[in-house]
Amino acid sequence: MRCLLGPLLLAGVGCGGDSDPIQQLDVGPIQPAKCDLRAQSGCNLAEKCTWIVEESPRGGCTPEGGIQIGQFCERTSNGADECIVGAACLEAACRQICSLEDGVPLCFPGFRCVPYPIEVEQTNAGVCIPESGV
Repeated sequence: MRCLLGPLLLAGVGCGGDSDPIQQLDVGPIQPAKCDLRAQSGCNLAEKCTWIVEESPRGGCTPEGGIQIGQFCERTSNGADECIVGAACLEAACRQICSLEDGVPLCFPGFRCVPYPIEVEQTNAGVCIPESGV
């Protein structure tokens, strides 16, 4: 059997025959990371930059979700949400992340960019809400 080294070796997965046990990793709580909400940069593959709402709200990297913009969402037990990359959960709906400063990314017509209702160290990022309110 051929064995690929690299990320698998780092993840604690061994090489060998079919009888080798696969070790599960305990990734623990979401770790703070410097990331850019507007550019969706600074996170690992299959992660997104979003607001993490827990005891001390903050911006950080979380696993990317599959819930589309405009669809129902909830916060997970670790304070993250399950919205797609570039969106955040606000008022039980996934909302597009937008720029409060220079308009990039822009909101779709009929929507406006407002500050996310929690204070975090991320600056100049908000969410798109309908012009008529939330």
